[in-house]
Amino acid sequence: MRADVVKMYKDVHTWVGIFSGLCLLIAFYAGAITMFEGPLKQWASPPPELAAPVALSDTQALVDATLATNPDAARGYTIHVETGPDTPARMSWVVWPEGRTRGAPSFTYYSSFDEAGALQIAQDETSEVAEFVDILHRQVGLPFNAHISNIVMGVVAMLYAVAIVSGLIVLLPSLVKDLFELRMGKNLKRMWLDTHNVLGLFSLPFHIIMALTALGFAFHDQVYDIQNKTIWDGRLGEMFEVGTPVHHADILEGQAFLPADQMVARVNAQVPEYQVKRLNYHFNRDNTVEVMVDGERDGYAHRGPDYGIMAGMPILAILCRRNICPAIRARMMQPSPASSRCISAISAVRLCVGPMSFWALLAPSCSTPETCSGLRADANARARAIRMSPNRSRQS
Repeated sequence: MRADVVKMYKDVHTWVGIFSGLCLLIAFYAGAITMFEGPLKQWASPPPELAAPVALSDTQALVDATLATNPDAARGYTIHVETGPDTPARMSWVVWPEGRTRGAPSFTYYSSFDEAGALQIAQDETSEVAEFVDILHRQVGLPFNAHISNIVMGVVAMLYAVAIVSGLIVLLPSLVKDLFELRMGKNLKRMWLDTHNVLGLFSLPFHIIMALTALGFAFHDQVYDIQNKTIWDGRLGEMFEVGTPVHHADILEGQAFLPADQMVARVNAQVPEYQVKRLNYHFNRDNTVEVMVDGERDGYAHRGPDYGIMAGMPILAILCRRNICPAIRARMMQPSPASSRCISAISAVRLCVGPMSFWALLAPSCSTPETCSGLRADANARARAIRMSPNRSRQS
């Protein structure tokens, strides 16, 4: 490859890497911390002041008592099939004081029965530290709203992809010779450059995946808008519903929902081995109701971050929309928590070495004829000095 081409890509890699690396350093380290979101929440949050969750078979009595005293819960509530430190009660609901919009403040409440059978209501006091780290990971602390910050991070992801491609082109001429070479010594610039190259090359698949998926997260709204105007003639919303069966039921006076334990049993009968986590009841403005069944099944793709979703009717527990269910979609391997944390650790180490090696990338190397000639002249002078040394003459 021509030396001037390599030098051009080296300059592109250096400066694009510097500008994108300022944001990626924050995003990668925050992303590594989010892998421990659950333990971080438990560590930073006070224990809930609630009695033990009621049995799943007694959920309906809890729902009736809660709705009688808390009308906000009638807009929608969640039944937690699996309870624990993150979900200390059987029932919860969310209240949006300023209206339900993206990014609007919200409060979560839990309800339970104490030992005497009295209703207990407690507000969720989970620390916002983990959520703050997650927002920092996605928006790197930019002083804009979420929409603008996502677009900025999309641009950073594009620069990130350019830095990956240009860095690979720069490394190609010396790939075979310097692949496993890590020169430790007094030349710290050379050492950091070797470390940068080795880590960058072997973590290249992960960096490509992160750059492309970040673009999807940042610009998916814009992509949908363009498709809606250019392909679907403004009917994209209708296309999403084509072929989707009705998964809501009319709310009739005096008609009760199926109890939660029977709901879980019927879901498991229709989709074996599906581990139900939550039953989310949504009450619509057209006087209909639907239930979203969150759960997981090992070894299958999930629609949510760590759970699958099915939609059904809460009266008969018929699963009407299973195309987003992990038991219906194509099977694929799911990364274990240990492997996910390993990938995050690799990214964090890679970004730690990256900023320290930026100045090494700026150091002169044998990428142009002038620098190569100077290095060869210096090496020849040292060789002549060794040949003319007295010790070498006596040995010969």
